[in-house]
Amino acid sequence: MHYLGIDVGKKESYVAHYENNEMVNEFVLHYDYNSLTRFSYYVNGLKTKLIVFEATGVYSTLIKDFCQKNNFDYARLNPLEAKMHIKTLRRLKNDRVDAHHLALIGPDLEGEKINNALSGLEQERQTYSRMITHLDEDINRLKTRLREKVFYVSPQFEELYQHDLKIPQIKLTFLFPHPECILEYDKSTIKDLIKKHIKYNENTLNKITERLIRIAQSTYILNSKDDPIVEEIKDICDSLITLIERKKKYSTKLKELCEGDKLYEVILSVPGTGEQLAALLTGELGNLDRFKTNKKLNAFVGIDVAHYQSGNNEKKDFINRRGNRHCRKILYEIVLLFLLNQHRYQNHICDYYYKQKKPPYNKHHKVAIGACMNQFLEVIHFLYKHNLRYDYNLAIAQ
Repeated sequence: MHYLGIDVGKKESYVAHYENNEMVNEFVLHYDYNSLTRFSYYVNGLKTKLIVFEATGVYSTLIKDFCQKNNFDYARLNPLEAKMHIKTLRRLKNDRVDAHHLALIGPDLEGEKINNALSGLEQERQTYSRMITHLDEDINRLKTRLREKVFYVSPQFEELYQHDLKIPQIKLTFLFPHPECILEYDKSTIKDLIKKHIKYNENTLNKITERLIRIAQSTYILNSKDDPIVEEIKDICDSLITLIERKKKYSTKLKELCEGDKLYEVILSVPGTGEQLAALLTGELGNLDRFKTNKKLNAFVGIDVAHYQSGNNEKKDFINRRGNRHCRKILYEIVLLFLLNQHRYQNHICDYYYKQKKPPYNKHHKVAIGACMNQFLEVIHFLYKHNLRYDYNLAIAQ
């Protein structure tokens, strides 16, 4: 068995090639066409091989995509996980040492992370899933900024955002970013402006108009509508609308790519999951046939619960954050959604959450959520492997 450890860098990577714990070769890998082509020929010349590297953000993504395109078996390790594997070997820090150590731990990874390759369709789903996740992060940051800026102009405007900043509220803020922008018009003109940009029924339109006038009249105005911050508010609103529309487009595309997929149908069969989160999770997990056991799927996601005890010192349980952080975030949102809608759907994951919170477990909220994420993954893996769909009565009988 051949093991190639790659220490990934920004401009180049260092490769160490071992066979049966004996070094065969070492060389620098550049990211240009000729270098990568030579490397693919080199790896193809080896009968059985495993490429090992650390997950270092965008730089390791290039190596991952290279392995998937060429159908090379690889193990992409969380840096903490790699450190734990090689901590007994690590004496100094440089690219050459790291590459050699990664190759030397290859035998320990055999059977755990062989062939992580995704099909073209699965890669496309994962790409859309990541794009949506990143858009969500950008949208949430902009919403926070908008709330801060609007509060500076008029704290009373917070009344418009009682639940969330959706497109209608954002458009209202764009139209009327300052109380003076409301007070300079009569009620009829305000209604016409709103009607032109936002679809409200007549009753809602009247209520919104009256609320805007009341908010503007009750605001103690400290700055004029010509303040630069008002222009910034409009720019943020414009950016938010663009990003939300883009997210909607990507979400529609991802759902179309997931239609008819076995894993998507399994996840969607669990009451309360929702199409959006089911599609995102399908995009991140890919083909579950890669994971022979639930433990291997758990290791891929990285949601095992750790317990620390040494002598008289004991710490609370915590979640090991190794593996796919995107999956963990989606699973976290799914479990929260289950709890939020527990009175609408029968779902044993909610039962399991409250079981973890009570004696003798007495788990902290986040640890209980982590346990539910683990339980949900186990259910998904079981249903997928046995070609079943979720059944509450069957779940609680287990």
